[in-house]
Amino acid sequence: MSCCCHERDLIGGLMGDLTGKPVHKGARFSLGVEINNYILFQDDLELMMTALGQSQYVGPQIKVSQLAGVINPFIMIEGTSGREYGSDHHLEDAILSVIQGQGYSLNLETVRFEVQTYDPETGQTGTTRRDTPAGGSASNAPPPGAKTSFWDDIAKELEISKSEAQLMIIGGGALLLVLLARR
Repeated sequence: MSCCCHERDLIGGLMGDLTGKPVHKGARFSLGVEINNYILFQDDLELMMTALGQSQYVGPQIKVSQLAGVINPFIMIEGTSGREYGSDHHLEDAILSVIQGQGYSLNLETVRFEVQTYDPETGQTGTTRRDTPAGGSASNAPPPGAKTSFWDDIAKELEISKSEAQLMIIGGGALLLVLLARR
């Protein structure tokens, strides 16, 4: 099993302190991540759910859904921990390693992870949340919305701003209409 969290820490310093908080078996979690250079199909989601379930890292009631994007889709994995973990980082790493083990290339700078943790000294439960938006610094920004717009997807693919994408497409359409009208 690959150690995703450790690799992210070495590569970009994204995770910082890797001590984390312990996770009980059955603790609720959600993990979102973008898949690089891929168009996702329903079969892919079902294969991910099966692989995660077979890993026993997570509980049997696992849900994998596509939240945003057509190319480079952002997926959300929700469920419960399948075992006790000494650190929330270990659960996160286990989930990511299963998905990567299925041959998907993940953009680890987009990981959004939330899990129910506990304090071993007091026994009190809480929620640990880690977001690593592009750029590599952790924040508490919310995960992406349910859908991105057509303009956002085009701008991302062309690596330009949303307004530039709109101008380019609308301008190109207007030019096409002028050329067709001349015929």
